[in-house]
Amino acid sequence: MKKTLLLAAASLLTYTAAFAQNGKQMLETIEETNIGDNLIFYYYNSDELVDSIVAVDYYGTTSKVFTYNDNNQVERIDCYSYNSFEFEKYSYILYGYNDEGQKIWRQNWNVLPEGSWDDRYDAEITYAYNPDGSLLSQVTYLLYRNSNTYERMDSTVYRYSSGRLGRTDCYTGDGRLNSYYTYSYDPRGNMESELNYMSVDGTSSNVEVYSKREYSYDRSGNLKEVVYYLANSSSEFSIPQDSTSYVYDTSVSADNLVYPVDPEEPEDYEPYLKSQLNGYSIYNLEEYDMKLALTQVFVYNWGDFHPLGVDKAMTAEGSDVKVYVSGGTAFILGLEDKGCDYAIYDMMGRTVLSGQLAGGTVDVCPLHDGYYILSVDGHNVKFRR
Repeated sequence: MKKTLLLAAASLLTYTAAFAQNGKQMLETIEETNIGDNLIFYYYNSDELVDSIVAVDYYGTTSKVFTYNDNNQVERIDCYSYNSFEFEKYSYILYGYNDEGQKIWRQNWNVLPEGSWDDRYDAEITYAYNPDGSLLSQVTYLLYRNSNTYERMDSTVYRYSSGRLGRTDCYTGDGRLNSYYTYSYDPRGNMESELNYMSVDGTSSNVEVYSKREYSYDRSGNLKEVVYYLANSSSEFSIPQDSTSYVYDTSVSADNLVYPVDPEEPEDYEPYLKSQLNGYSIYNLEEYDMKLALTQVFVYNWGDFHPLGVDKAMTAEGSDVKVYVSGGTAFILGLEDKGCDYAIYDMMGRTVLSGQLAGGTVDVCPLHDGYYILSVDGHNVKFRR
């Protein structure tokens, strides 16, 4: 099913292929291995800004399409899901900025079926800043369409010390303190720990410690590991609940890379990137033991270093050749009646299979799981085994 959805995404989306500019490598694909085995594809415009993100998993395909203002700031994100062989918009997000380029509001709008007028709501977040430009607060409102009324849902206030974030206070809609976070830093200025306290009675005088995150870094300053703890009944942190470990290629500077920036899903590692991030793994506590729950592998510009010079992340819209893999067989759609030669390359450019196409199928049982490129009849098509 996943392969079918992937083909649908390839055939229906119009996109700009991932490519390198000014010698920079651009993140093209994230392969996420867990229960759903997700794939995330990134496409860019000529300004090295992400045009769209396509996510494919067992449950379906979704996409985000980005629009920018004249200052290259995201001003709109359109969100789609793939249903009944077409992409349908289910929501969109708008952003507003002040003259200093600071984001001052964000609105989320749900796309309701025509004629619908139920009690579903939309959301707006407003932002305020300190004179030095640091974020001071944000407030979330819900808009109920049937009554055209706003409801204040929550707010967050940020406090700083010596130019660093020292505390974050989280309030309910009626102004009661719900929780707060405090932070500590190492001598290099990297965040070392985050403590979360929950308020018992809506004030800061009666709180209980709830959780802690510990951050560690490699010699280059890249975020190496994040460990999350829940406090026990004695307010102690003894057994980690989950951890995230990051892997880098320190021979490649982050200055030579382009990572897609999604304002809706910021990543922990983003402020600390010094080198090329190759992926990360998440471990969860299960029956008093940490077990691997998820792995993400980052793939960069395979088209730029592949000997074929392939520069497209997927089969472009309108192409008459596509690859569909089921079990140990690759079906080459569009060349079923041709007996031409083919070659399959791995992501390092090595030939792993070759032969003559017969009946539009290739036996790919000898291949390990991963990405490959099929070169056949003048076409170069990327596929996943």
